[in-house]
Amino acid sequence: MRLEKLLPAEGESSTRWMLHISSDMLNIWRSDFLSNIATESSSKIRHLQQDFYTLEFSSTVNSRELLQTVFPRWICPVSHQWPTSPHADNFVEKAAQGLLRKFGAAWGRAEIIATTAKLKRVVVGLKGRLLQLKTETNRLNLEDSDSRLPSAEDHESILAVLVDERGLFAGLVHNKLNLGSALSGGLGFLSQNNNEKAQERPQFPSRAGGKIREVLALLDELNFTASHFQNWLELGAAPGGMTQQLLDWGARVTAVDLAEMSTKVLKNPKVRHLKIHAQELESAAGFDALLCDMNGPYPLAAQYVANLARTMASGSLMIFTLKLADMNEARNAIQQVSKLFAGSHTSVICTKHLFHNRQEVTIVAERD
Repeated sequence: MRLEKLLPAEGESSTRWMLHISSDMLNIWRSDFLSNIATESSSKIRHLQQDFYTLEFSSTVNSRELLQTVFPRWICPVSHQWPTSPHADNFVEKAAQGLLRKFGAAWGRAEIIATTAKLKRVVVGLKGRLLQLKTETNRLNLEDSDSRLPSAEDHESILAVLVDERGLFAGLVHNKLNLGSALSGGLGFLSQNNNEKAQERPQFPSRAGGKIREVLALLDELNFTASHFQNWLELGAAPGGMTQQLLDWGARVTAVDLAEMSTKVLKNPKVRHLKIHAQELESAAGFDALLCDMNGPYPLAAQYVANLARTMASGSLMIFTLKLADMNEARNAIQQVSKLFAGSHTSVICTKHLFHNRQEVTIVAERD
């Protein structure tokens, strides 16, 4: 199976957007990446709460362009806004009815997100009521012979709703890459405080494990499974946070690192530890995917990946963490790595600053 599904579709065009972006990276994003797509359209950004923002342009901007700016974790056009307090009487009922009037009931599913933990209960109630109204509406439509049945395209759309102390923002998304880690299976990354899952696996996920978990959640959303990428080569694997996530996903892992691996990870029969330096590897033939989270200068790490990519089969997956001492160099570094990969017949599919990324971005690529 090829990775074209990860490529941004033509997507939505809008003058108003809501997005999630690290506040630490906001100025870099605005001054460099965003300025390249807004040369003929002035932009105005408004901070909501935590790392949530609304963005308005003087002319329409396509989601493909916004996705290429790397730093937004997720984006969605705003086509419905209700500026009221979510603590007001009957907010849940009025909000659900308003969303149904605006968007109907033909969308596939709803992703409703709160900007603060205090609003979590409001969000849970709103989603429950909205789904109840959707079910009732669809049932009535089916009973009405003159009503149009929702098309398959309708069911692939996602209704994204953001609830903030300033009000409600909503829009439809047709490309799952827009929402990234905010999709089901990745909502925990918004708060990074999933205590139940932490109790189930007290040692994992580490921050490193969180990065690959986000990528795997997106692959799951796009119907890729461990059956498509069974055999992984991991460079810079120790102590094993990413390795554990790959094992949980169902993959086999050859972990390459001079450092020691976690004894818990090594107990798994699907793990093989090669205690060597990555540069000693001459081939990655037979592996379906390559994961690199190595420390040190990124040009060297990228060169190791590019060399090994040449030996891999068409359709193989590459996930590379581009680690930077200065994030102001992000644009040049991404272009440099992309050019290096292209020389190894490997195409960059998407580049994202994940919830668990710090001074780094994650590059997903595919062997041509």
